[in-house]
Amino acid sequence: MNILLAGATDVPPPYGGLARRILFNCRFWEERHAVTLLLRWRKPDEDYMELRRTRIEHVYHFPPEQGGRRAILLRHRLLPALGVLARRPALAGLVTRQRGLLFTGKRGVRRFTALADHLNYAAALEDLLVDAGTEVIMSYYARQESLVTEVVAARRGIPVVVTSFAESVVWPEEGEEISDEALYDAMPTWDPLFRATYGRAARVVSAGIHCMDGPLRFVPPEKAVLGYAGIDIEAVEAYRQRRDQYRAELGLDGEQVILYVGQITPRKGPQYLAQAMPLILARVPRAFAVFIGSDLGYRNELEAAVAPFRARVRFTGGVDNDTLMKYYAAGDVLAFPTATERECQGMSMSEAMAAGTPAVTFRAGGAPEVVEEGVSGYVVDVGDVPALADRLARVLEGRDTIDRAACVRRARELFDARATAANEEAVLARALRDARATRR
Repeated sequence: MNILLAGATDVPPPYGGLARRILFNCRFWEERHAVTLLLRWRKPDEDYMELRRTRIEHVYHFPPEQGGRRAILLRHRLLPALGVLARRPALAGLVTRQRGLLFTGKRGVRRFTALADHLNYAAALEDLLVDAGTEVIMSYYARQESLVTEVVAARRGIPVVVTSFAESVVWPEEGEEISDEALYDAMPTWDPLFRATYGRAARVVSAGIHCMDGPLRFVPPEKAVLGYAGIDIEAVEAYRQRRDQYRAELGLDGEQVILYVGQITPRKGPQYLAQAMPLILARVPRAFAVFIGSDLGYRNELEAAVAPFRARVRFTGGVDNDTLMKYYAAGDVLAFPTATERECQGMSMSEAMAAGTPAVTFRAGGAPEVVEEGVSGYVVDVGDVPALADRLARVLEGRDTIDRAACVRRARELFDARATAANEEAVLARALRDARATRR
């Protein structure tokens, strides 16, 4: 197959769950197929995790933080969009006719720049479909980029499979707030876009049982497929074999390490681990919390919260994949206090479990799907800080029934990257077969 992966805006480092999912799929698919990855922005020091044959293309050859500068906005975003309108009227017409849906969540001048970006994206995509000989497309998130992808692909009869996360379960209109208003009130506004995107998709792959609730509001069950994000089980296990070496390298000898891996934002719940630390330290004086993840504007507030015990806390910021794996190997327990229904499953949980590290999570989103209570971790109610502290301390004290070998087994059963990539490859193959049968 000639496979195109589209609809994702960029690939860091540091890697988020979506980026890792995309790159793992590319790594395994490129062994047998022609694979192309279309990204919106080129970012400095991009690292594609040892991809060898995958073709990487960008719509814009500058990072997103530069996209709003006046000269770049005019020269490299708006002028090319005007060129699409002038020289490719049929393609431009397809995009502009969808503007009501493409403006979802946009206000004022952001509508204007969003339409320009969608026109440029459509032009780059159409050129790539021809040049790469694309036969089937995997698009990520049921939002504007996927709708544009579907509209352009339909001109050539190319099927599009959409991978859905939590966007149609809860969708904050702006920012990272965790209020009910931000999480739920915007849904009626977004639903028409989801209905159109899922309706056009050949199949919908959902990144967890919880996150399948979203597309099932719009499509029949036979169109939805469960597909957890895969992880490199063997690589994680190999790092665990050098646990003592990495604990020394990272300056964690003698510490009982609690890991938090995720963006520093309230909806991911790092504030709950900060609140739990005094209770944990009262029982486990050598407890040491490591917060790993890029800051989304919340780190200063979080650092103020841990100031009384700052010596027992470390903030690393975003880290590369090698460093992240070393921390998983060095950790004793993972705190995953996700605070909203917006979390599908949490790749950090599966990676920690593959390293034999149990997880303690809140009963929110898809996180409870991963944990076997008392075997590979614990689940407590959202916001129950004493319970969170108790379960984390219990693991550190060794007063539990946690089976670290069982953590590895469960990770291997559900999240082995080669198996999950094969599952999604089969979905793409079915979509392509159906499209060919329809054309005949």
